[in-house]
Amino acid sequence: MRVFDKILNAMCFVSKLIIAGLMFSVSLDVICRYLFNAPMVWVIPISEYALVYITFLGAAWLLREEGHVTMDTVTEKLSPAGRALFGLGGCVLGLVVSFIFVWYGTITTYDHFRRGIYESAVMEMPIAPILAIIPVGSFFLLIQFVRRSFKYIGMWKAARRGEATAVPEPSEPPPAL
Repeated sequence: MRVFDKILNAMCFVSKLIIAGLMFSVSLDVICRYLFNAPMVWVIPISEYALVYITFLGAAWLLREEGHVTMDTVTEKLSPAGRALFGLGGCVLGLVVSFIFVWYGTITTYDHFRRGIYESAVMEMPIAPILAIIPVGSFFLLIQFVRRSFKYIGMWKAARRGEATAVPEPSEPPPAL
């Protein structure tokens, strides 16, 4: 699991690099557009693709760090065992959705690759490499949901024995940019 955590950290780092590049390119495009009347037509399509990569590269890391939105108003009223079961239910739902993204994302990416489908907008880019991040990122998200499920199962067992339980803690500090 240490290797898995290092992969998540690396994916998060790449996501941060993409955000920095996106920030730079959009700023440069604004300057070129308004000061020199020479917009860079590639910035908007690349920004759209970058947003997909940022989302799927960072989702599993964010889940590991407990950074996703939680329903505190509901769970704070539950017993520790109820909180653990509620969390486990969310993990099972996340597992199902992640599996669907992996399955159909893989099929769709392969289909676009096999047929050689290109983006027909400003830039002539193959779509398969753009779509490929969806099943890859969803696979890592699925694995993280499995890991998180085991934490909630442990919390539920501890609550049933009457031991104090807490929300799963992040495993490592986030990588610096």
